[in-house]
Formats: sequence, C-alpha cells, structure tokens
Amino acid sequence: MRRFHSSNISSFSRKIIAGVTAFFSSLIIGFWSYWGINEAFHEGWYYQSLWQNLSLTSIQYLSVPFVFLLTSLIALNYKKTGLSLFLSLGIFALFFFNSNAGRALIFVPMILFALGFYFGEFKSKKIISSVFKGIFLIILLTFGIPHLIRVETRFNDQDFGTRTIFGNGVSLTWAAQGVGFPLDGTDWETAQENCAKLNESGETLLQEEVNLWRLPSREEIVRSLTRKNQNSLGFIAADGVAQYQMQPDKETPLWNPHSEVIYYWTAESKDAEKAFLVAYNGYILARNKSFGPNYQGYRCVKK
Repeated sequence: MRRFHSSNISSFSRKIIAGVTAFFSSLIIGFWSYWGINEAFHEGWYYQSLWQNLSLTSIQYLSVPFVFLLTSLIALNYKKTGLSLFLSLGIFALFFFNSNAGRALIFVPMILFALGFYFGEFKSKKIISSVFKGIFLIILLTFGIPHLIRVETRFNDQDFGTRTIFGNGVSLTWAAQGVGFPLDGTDWETAQENCAKLNESGETLLQEEVNLWRLPSREEIVRSLTRKNQNSLGFIAADGVAQYQMQPDKETPLWNPHSEVIYYWTAESKDAEKAFLVAYNGYILARNKSFGPNYQGYRCVKK
C-alpha cells in the first residue's frame, strides 16, 4: 500500500489548507492576546513592583498567545518541527485539563493546526509572519496602554483602616484591613461567620457570634463603589444588572488596589449553592459558596 504524503494533495488544495490555517491562526492569536491583556489588568497588576506585575502578566496571562504565536511561526517555516510542537501541545492538553470538554477544546484544534501547517502550501511566509506578529503586538498595545494608565493612576489614599462611606443613598462603616477586611480570598460561609464574630472595633474575632458586623448586600456595594474618589452613582436595575454613571474601579476607600481581591462576597444567596459577589468594576455575579480563591474576598460592614 502506498503511504500518504503531502505530495498526494493537489497544489490548489494545499493553498486552501494554508489559507484556512493562517486565517484561524490569526483568530486564535487575536483572541488569546485580547483575553490575556484584558485579564492581566482586570485581576492582575496588583503588585507594587513593576517587575512583579510584568512577570505575572507575561507568565500567567500572555504565555498562551505567545506560545501559540511562536509555534505558528516555527511551523510556518519548519513543517516537521511545527508538526511535532503542535502535537506536543495537544498531548499536553490531555493531561493538563481535568474535563473532557477542556481537553477537546485544546487537543482537537492543536491536531488540526499541526496538519494544516504541515500540509499547507504557504507562498507568502514573510507576510503571514508579519500579520501574526502584528496582531499580537497591536492588540497588546491598543488595549494594554489604556489599562496601564488606568491602574497606575488609581486613587489610593493609603488609608486601609475603618472607613465610613456615605452617599448615593447608603451610609455604612467598613471594617479595617485585617480579619474583617482580609487581603486574600475565602469562601462565603467563612466570610459570613467572620463578620458575625467581629468585635466592636472590627479588629478581633471573638469566640461566639455577636452580629455587630455583617456582609453587605449587592445594592450596598454597588451604591458605594467609586472612581477617582467620587461615587460612581451605581444602582441595580429591575433586571438585576448594575448600572453606573461612571465606571467604578479598584480604589480606596472601598478597596486596596494592591490586594489580589477583586470580588466582595455579599450577604445574598442566589440559591442553596451560590451567593452573589460584586467586582470592583461593578459587575455582579454568583459563585459557589464553597469556592474561595484568593481573588474572592469580603469586607464587613455595620451601620
């Protein structure tokens, strides 16, 4: 039996394969670059050190588009090496992801890209390479620079003690940084319990619940969010979506800009398993009550 080889495919078909492969590669590079740079400044960029922020951004958020870009550039010029690299990425996905859906969403495309670059006939490699690199750089600069300016000019008065925030129909005292306002995340039950056990000053956890403090409601957080030390004039519409006159940000007096926490638990449950959180940018979402990553924290309040 004659072995199958790329020469068995007509030149026209190989050009079609090349065009389709280049097109979808551009989409993948663009999508992951866009996602990575936006997430880097949404949930990342909280260190005070520039180098730590750059390292986190590069490793955690931009490594995926960069690896795909680099692999695509190699596959464009070195077919066998590119084939091996894409196959390796696909196999890696099988062991890295826990769900079958996650494995399939990475494994299958990597196999298709491996075959596409191997069998495709790319006539304008320099142009395609420039397009790949251009998409990556343009997206990073277009979205990264405005975000960088935003986070570096956040209002931060360095006062992380007990704060009374009033305006927009709400007046609440928010706990000082510590057990009532931690810098790391926790689950909903722990947040509820800690607020209930806070002493009057909000600095110490008591043995029993005294209920002097509590978690805020969605409406209370939304109406207290600020931007540039001004209330964002937020409210929750009839459809349950928060609306703002000015987009809030991760700033004092409500947030610590250098904390990993970007969501606050609320006292309100969606159902038996999920409770609502509010992000620093005003977005409301519901998460499993037992889910407590470092970016989901809380801040206790009292009247």
